[in-house]
Amino acid sequence: KILEYSFDADTGATIPDDSGLGNSASVNGPAWESTQDGGGAFRFDGTNDYIYVPDSVDFPSGTSDFTVAAWIMPDVLAGDHRVILCNQTENHFQFALDNGGASARLNAYVGGAALQTAPLAWTTGSWHHVVYTRLGGVLTVYRDGLQVASGSLSNSFSRGALNVGYRSYTGEHPWNGLIDEL
Repeated sequence: KILEYSFDADTGATIPDDSGLGNSASVNGPAWESTQDGGGAFRFDGTNDYIYVPDSVDFPSGTSDFTVAAWIMPDVLAGDHRVILCNQTENHFQFALDNGGASARLNAYVGGAALQTAPLAWTTGSWHHVVYTRLGGVLTVYRDGLQVASGSLSNSFSRGALNVGYRSYTGEHPWNGLIDEL
C-alpha cells in the first residue's frame, strides 16, 4: 500500500496516512462525521470541498499497475460526473461516478483513455464499495465485490499530487456525499 486513510477519527486539518509511508493529507472543506460502524467519513458539499495529498515518489505513474478502493455514499446522482479521486496533472487519472441519475456509471480516465461501466442502479444514502485495479494494462472496476467493467487501459499517466472529491487541475466535478476508507 502506498497510502491508506481510514477516516475513522476526526483528526482536524491533517489526515494521517495509515500505510506507514507518511503521505498525510490536508482537509480543505469536507466535514468529518461519525458513521454507524463506529468509524467516520468525510462529507463533501458538491461545490468545492476536497482532500489534498501532496505528490510523492511512492505514487504510481507511467503504465504502472495500481489499485484504488473507497467506500462512497452519493448524496446527489444528477449532474456532471462526481470525482472520487484525481491526480493533479494534465495527463492525469480520474475515478468518478458519472452522470445518469439513479442509473449512473462508474468511470475511469487514465492518460487520455476512458473506461465506463454500464448503467448501475444507485440510491442516495447507500454505501457502496468501489475498486479500480489496473494490472498488466487491463483496468477492472468492481462495485460491492462484483466486477462491473474490464478493458484495456494501458495509457501512461503522470505522477502528481492527489485530490479526493474534486478534479484537481481544473477545479471541476466535485463529489457530493460521503467518502470513507480510501
